Parts: sequence; structure tokens; C-alpha cells
Amino acid sequence: MVQVAEGAAVMLPPVEFVGRVSEAKLEEWLIGDPELAGEPLLVLGSQLAEFAEDRDRLDVLAVDRNGELVLLELKVDGAFRLTDLQALAYAAGYAALPPSHLAEILRKRLEKQAGEPKALEDAKAAIAAFVEIVDEFEEWAPSRRVRIKLIAPGYPKRVLNTVKWLGDVYAMPIEAIQCQLFEDATGKLSLTFERLLPLKSDDAFDLTVKEAEEKKIVGGGRRRPAILKTLIENDLIEDGQELWIHPNVFTPELRHHFDPSDKRLRVVLDLSAGKPLFRWDPDNGMEPQLLSPSMAWFPIFEAVVPGRYTNPVGSPVNNHYSLEPGGPTLKEIALKNGLW
Repeated sequence: MVQVAEGAAVMLPPVEFVGRVSEAKLEEWLIGDPELAGEPLLVLGSQLAEFAEDRDRLDVLAVDRNGELVLLELKVDGAFRLTDLQALAYAAGYAALPPSHLAEILRKRLEKQAGEPKALEDAKAAIAAFVEIVDEFEEWAPSRRVRIKLIAPGYPKRVLNTVKWLGDVYAMPIEAIQCQLFEDATGKLSLTFERLLPLKSDDAFDLTVKEAEEKKIVGGGRRRPAILKTLIENDLIEDGQELWIHPNVFTPELRHHFDPSDKRLRVVLDLSAGKPLFRWDPDNGMEPQLLSPSMAWFPIFEAVVPGRYTNPVGSPVNNHYSLEPGGPTLKEIALKNGLW
């Protein structure tokens, strides 16, 4: 690392973490700024032991912008050994956890961070806001292709060969990141992070990871992008757009309650919060409400058909709404325009 001081460039050699920075401190820094690991990440939890057979703890569990799980394993006490590849043992377990369990992990972290109780809905909302390919938490379905980031000041050749072999032969999305510590004459510490493997010039790795993240591995089908985000980006809907609950959402015996003149069945797209929300006017003298798109149908149905829906769950936004009463659903619009 080169430090410029008083007009002169000074080469600083790396120093050992031991005695200066603990593994816990490095973990704290990474949690505070996950982009140090090379990309934006939402940390779900740290020092986790979610399974009964766990003897050790997973350092950091995170999710990337594409909604895929990322495991971070840290070492500061010298060379990263093969026996330290604990993240490999954790990957299958975390890949099998349902999204609700992952949200509960984040809820606990948010609660500890805030020092006050946090609802599961707070964690779900944080995940939905961070992941770019979903409009609502209920649409989040991470694949089983868990990514792994190893972070250490150094790696023996055998470990690097293993990481490369796993990537080349089994297309495992695993990275070896070198974190180095530097100390100047005043005792000021600086950090650098550099991905050693896969090589920066290895475009095949980046394309493989990107392609994998765009696919929903279960069933081999492609993961469809978030419907509202897709339609907004393609200028098919815009801020202030009127949308209507689709009549097919009503069961046959309740379909007569669908009345195009009933303004309670209408919502307005609102982007003022930086993400798609539905503004709904209950038409009862109360102020309009900003609602989650996947849950907006419940208060609407409750207003139109009181007492008939007692167990609200998130709905697929794509087939519950249309741009005109009884018109094509958002899904049909996306398909017609080749976006899905």
C-alpha cells in the first residue's frame, strides 16, 4: 500500500492482524460496510448456529441485490487452511431454510441493534426493499446456489487450488478475498480488500454467477423479475398510475361485488418512498393509505366484502391487478410485451 504524506509517497508493508485487529473487529467492520467484501450486501445475521449439530458458528450470513444468499467466513490469524472452510459445511443447511426463517434471523439482528422489539414484518420489509428483483417479500425465493466469500490476510497454495478447482469443475460460486492490514508511523491502520480468486480477468466466473442469480434453480426455469419494477422501467406504468383489483380475484360467489364504479377497488401507484407502493382511498372519510402491493388487496376486500377474508397472506401482484377495470392483468401485459 502506498501512502502519500507531505508530498512524498511511502510504501507501507502489510502487518499482522494479531495484536492489532481481532476477528470480531474485522467482522464488525464488514457488517458496518458490507461493500468491503466487493458488492452491496444486506447482512441478515452473524455468529449464527441455526442447526443442532453446529459446533462452530457461521461468521456472517447476507443476501445480495439479486436475492441470493451469501456466506462470509473470516480469518485473521495467518493462513486460511482447508480445515477453515466451514462455510462449505453451512451452505447446504442455509440453502434449505425457508425465506420466513431467514427473515426471522434478520429480525433478531434488527432487534439487538435497536435495543427494542422488532416485528417480523420489519425484517421482511427490509429484505424486500434491498432485493432488486422483487416487489414484496412474498415474491422472494432465493435459489439453492449459495455463494461463499472467504476473507483472510493470506491463503496457502493448496487452499487457492481447492477454491479454483471447486469453481472450474463444479461451478461453485466461491471467492477467496485477501484482506490486508497496514499501519503507518503514527499507528493509523488501513485495510485493503482484493479478490484473488476467481481472477478479475475471469469473466466466465462473473457471467456464471450473474446467470445463476437470474435463474430460479428449482425446476430450471428463469426467475421472473419483479412485475412493478419491470413495468416501470419499461415505461408501461408510471408514478400516479391507477390500478384496479382484477375481478378474477373474487371467488365466483363474490364476483358480483366487483363494481367498476366502486373507487374502493382502485389504487394509485406511489413512488414517493423510493419503492412501489399503492395509495388507496377507503372512501370513508379517512385519509388515503399507503399499502404494500402484495397486501393491499386485504383491506380493500375487507371494505367491500366485510368479514369474508380472515387470514390475509401476501398475494402475487402480477395477477391481482390491472390498469383498467377488468382489463389485462399486469402479468398479461408483461407477457404481451416480451418482458416475462
